[in-house]
Amino acid sequence: MNGVKAESNLEVLERSYYDSCQSYKNNPKEASAEDWAAYASRIEACSVIGEGKIKKIPSLYFGKTKTMQKNWWKLQELEEKTFLEIVSGAKPISYFDRFVAKWKKQKGDLITNEVQQELKEEKITQ
Repeated sequence: MNGVKAESNLEVLERSYYDSCQSYKNNPKEASAEDWAAYASRIEACSVIGEGKIKKIPSLYFGKTKTMQKNWWKLQELEEKTFLEIVSGAKPISYFDRFVAKWKKQKGDLITNEVQQELKEEKITQ
């Protein structure tokens, strides 16, 4: 997109992303979700990474609690849907508070407590 490589020299996948990004850039209000996703993941995200604004935080827990085994997929689905709605502008940023309330109500708090308990038990045995 910055002219370093000629459009005619792009591989098939590169060309697909290029076309989607151009489509979004030329008319963001009429662009498809796929065009937006290509632009956000290839242009905006790369600029954030390039600026070094990423802070990696290692996970403390890699297991699955009993409740996670049964309910985690629902919480992930809720999270993905909500984040997409917020990022795309379909919902305001303030909607995040409603997401948190729903997440907690759908056994998110129980999972948090289970993980905290397992981490405490792990520290005791170490």
